[in-house]
Amino acid sequence: MPGLLRRVAITETAPVSGTFWRDTKSLIDRQAVTPIVGSFMTAALVGADLADVAESWAGDESVLAPNECRDLARVAQFYSVRQKARRETKNAYLDVLREALLAKAEEDPALDAQLREDLYTDKARFMQMTVSEFARCLGYPRFARPEENPLRLLAELPLPLYITTSHHDLLEHALANTRPKPPVSEILYWDQALENIPSIYDAEPDYKPSVDRPLVYHISGRDAFPESLVLTEDDYLDCLIKLSELRGQVNVSSPQARARTIPNQVRTSLSTHALLLLGYRVNDWEFRMLFRGLILGMGGGRTSNTNVPRGIFMQMDPADGADELRQRIKEHFKTYFERSQFDVYWGDELTCVNALTRLCKGGV
Repeated sequence: MPGLLRRVAITETAPVSGTFWRDTKSLIDRQAVTPIVGSFMTAALVGADLADVAESWAGDESVLAPNECRDLARVAQFYSVRQKARRETKNAYLDVLREALLAKAEEDPALDAQLREDLYTDKARFMQMTVSEFARCLGYPRFARPEENPLRLLAELPLPLYITTSHHDLLEHALANTRPKPPVSEILYWDQALENIPSIYDAEPDYKPSVDRPLVYHISGRDAFPESLVLTEDDYLDCLIKLSELRGQVNVSSPQARARTIPNQVRTSLSTHALLLLGYRVNDWEFRMLFRGLILGMGGGRTSNTNVPRGIFMQMDPADGADELRQRIKEHFKTYFERSQFDVYWGDELTCVNALTRLCKGGV
């Protein structure tokens, strides 16, 4: 893989001021909070920012401008045009992540000696695993303490439903370590080619997410099914179109049809729950598709219903630049999200989840 990937880590930072719900504990006790989790943990997984992954994947043969080479959706779009097939593009992207995992492991002094030997002698077996399986085998992402893992803290909250745009099952792994039963994974069936991917509602038409057996709803697909990944710019547009089509499909009676639309529990959460958005950047396709297509599309009524708790959008504090510029950026974000009944929490993912956990336990 050309180029060196910049190492990144999720680390605990000092608390920062931010907005949160006054009745957080009551909302969580009523299971009326729904976390919506971005793909930010992929950086901790492979040790590289996704922009660096995109740039490395683009390589020297790209016709894209330098800034476009750091846009994962744009690079994937370029690759799909060159390969003339979306599925091959998604497999190639997953191979890039596997290679990044392998490179990280080779430089990891804490890696088990036997595992290191196995990687050397049987690399092909590991490269055939899903990215999520490979990461679990290596123990990535690795945290010194469970409380430093924002997904582990989220999993410890007594909630029945999590929505994510991550391609990996890191959230499921965290939930499996904190709940009595394994969580259920479900995808958004945004393309007709995904119809054969099994759904929980095929086997259990009456399944309802619970604290004991929660649902993780993957909007952008799962790495276990490469064809399900929302990755290229065309994928995001197709996903937006599908979300628009699904908007009016409610109270579907057929179990098979119900498995291929938005689960009722997800629809309800978007319309009535306190939504917590973690790890998104407003300029990315990932956020635009989620916010415009799912949150405002499926839960648009929440903006006019004052009884629905306001949403929280976590955003990194703009540390660079003059104070005046930083303040203008903050005001811009505040105005943008105010229109949709969201408040902005300034801080990183771990700081945000720590604040939520303290409030849930009755702290300040």
